[in-house]
Amino acid sequence: MLMKRQIIFKVLVLVFFGQAVLIDKSYSQQIVDTSKIYGLTIDDVSGVDSICTSLRRHCKKMTVRIAFDEPTAPSYYADAVDSIHNAAFTMGEIFDSWYTDSFTVADNLNKATQYVNAFANKIDIWEIGNEVNGEWLGDSDSVKAKIFSVYNMVKSRGKKTALTLFYNKPCFSIAQNEMFSWVYNYVPAAMKSGLDYVLVSYYEDSCNNYQPNWQHIFDSLHTIFPNSKLGMGECGTELETAKDSFISRYYSMNITTPKYIGGYFWWYYRHDCVPYTNQHWTTLNNAVCPPASGIQDAALPNISTVISPNPFNNTTIINFSIEKKENINLVVYDNTGRIVRILLDEVKEKGTYQIPFNATDLAEGIYLCKLSTSSEIVSKSIVLSKRQ
Repeated sequence: MLMKRQIIFKVLVLVFFGQAVLIDKSYSQQIVDTSKIYGLTIDDVSGVDSICTSLRRHCKKMTVRIAFDEPTAPSYYADAVDSIHNAAFTMGEIFDSWYTDSFTVADNLNKATQYVNAFANKIDIWEIGNEVNGEWLGDSDSVKAKIFSVYNMVKSRGKKTALTLFYNKPCFSIAQNEMFSWVYNYVPAAMKSGLDYVLVSYYEDSCNNYQPNWQHIFDSLHTIFPNSKLGMGECGTELETAKDSFISRYYSMNITTPKYIGGYFWWYYRHDCVPYTNQHWTTLNNAVCPPASGIQDAALPNISTVISPNPFNNTTIINFSIEKKENINLVVYDNTGRIVRILLDEVKEKGTYQIPFNATDLAEGIYLCKLSTSSEIVSKSIVLSKRQ
């Protein structure tokens, strides 16, 4: 936790599974993946265009958790939320744990209500409490009241909720703040049965490099939260020489607990993976989609695509087939990540389709064609050569 707090201004990026959804209209029809989440963290929202370019280039569609800092009004984040919402699934962290003790229960709920009102249609999951059992959050009864009031408000709006715990068994100072003890004593029964997501934050550098038995921990959490999806809520290291090994290890965790969805939410994404030419971006992308398996059409059973001709001179045909009724988003990007053509954005029945792409107004070069559904994506490079 101390390692994380060295960064004061931050935005958490959750990366859910797949590449970017590309425009608001299609994004509103997307749903958060129910089986796997890849989470990322951004430490502030400046340079959001570069952040979104890095997000869009991942082999899976990421989920961005945005941490709304103190004391900042929702209006400050409006443009960034729009941009990130168009590049990833989103989770709103209403309060980072570092600030929880400085708010009353009423002030906490007031801020949460402001943010939910502002971004109700652009945040997929609301994190109603962050690292809630941390010893720096203050009186546990007060923390309980804060998270429960926000939970009830978010649930009353029909929105999804997430609670992030802080794993601290080998390094707590106050016994009642040990993660499982705190959960048993301070998480209300309604939340134990009703939370959509329960996540765990852990920074091993701050806990004597201890390696927990995550399988056992998530099995135990599943017993307590039988209806919740489970995952890692934060991880990371400031040690430059250890970043690649940490990224690979966390994003490759093999947990068999029912409802385990991954997560991980690397805290240092903006520093480590923006721009996407950074080696750590490649490490993370390879952890999400190991090169040996690749991201081929065969790995995506509901989508297949063929682009012909490729390379092409001015016009080509994008052929695709889908195995079920889907909202289809078909977009072409240039090599800077800029959208040059939105070819399709509508619901299609199961079947095979042919979509023409006319590039007579575009310069020669390599373009990226992305076909997205609610949970899958296929990305293919296409080459425009007007000298053929």
